Amino acid sequence: MIIAHKPVRQKIIDRYESDADGRVVIDVAVARIEELYDRFDSSATYRKKDLDEDFAQYLINCVREIKHTPFAIRINLPEQEEPPREARVRASIRHYFQYLQESEKREIRKHLSRACFFLSFGVLLVFLSLSLASRYRDVASIMKELGIEGVTIVAWVSMWEAASNLIFEWVPHFNRHKVYQRIIDSEVLFRPQPPAPTDDGGE
Repeated sequence: MIIAHKPVRQKIIDRYESDADGRVVIDVAVARIEELYDRFDSSATYRKKDLDEDFAQYLINCVREIKHTPFAIRINLPEQEEPPREARVRASIRHYFQYLQESEKREIRKHLSRACFFLSFGVLLVFLSLSLASRYRDVASIMKELGIEGVTIVAWVSMWEAASNLIFEWVPHFNRHKVYQRIIDSEVLFRPQPPAPTDDGGE
């Protein structure tokens, strides 16, 4: 008998509910809206409040897990919230991840700036090395050879640092930036869902 195994990604997607539009639904259940926010930020308005760290990280992890699959965020509450409060929550989620996105943009710019600096410095040292080798080509000296080799090595190290910044260092920031953008663009839904009755052992 041939058993067809689902791809790993499909198994992950199957863990989530899907809505009528075929989107994955990231469900969040809270007893009240305030649980979505940092409890130390109680004096700020919804727009300026920081989200609860666990809530924000949960969204990030889910979006990373489902990768490019379309999704919606659904907040489950015991009772129906008023539309103005729902709108404020949507805005606060958007603004919070826009703030994180701006932080990642700064990091990307910083790494690109470092890469440009090291690349320019490395190229300058390569030209210096070639110039020294040309100028003192008729001079037989161990110190000359060591000096030129030293400048060349520093040049290649500098250019490697530039390549490292371009290829490796900024990629995690770019990936986080994309995840935040997906959350910013996502639809946030609200669903009243009273808690299920608990079995207290009574008859």
